Amino acid sequence: MNFGQTYTFVVPDIFPVDAQTAGEALEETYNRRGAVTAENVLDDNREEGKPLHGCFEWDDAIAGEKYRLTQAGKLIRSIVVIKQT
Repeated sequence: MNFGQTYTFVVPDIFPVDAQTAGEALEETYNRRGAVTAENVLDDNREEGKPLHGCFEWDDAIAGEKYRLTQAGKLIRSIVVIKQT
């Protein structure tokens, strides 16, 4: 399915590709796999030269630390203070 859309990022300049390239790559993932999931997008862009390859950190030492920071942020956002009355 070709949606023929024009794409833009909600927040510009976060990724090293333009929004049109990213949107078209995600559209291609949808066309081939029937769904745009994180796993599908990552798998489709593992090879150098793929349109979204540069959007991912491929150094496992750096990526591991970034993932732990993501987990810490999730933990912080998940806690709720219950005030005693």
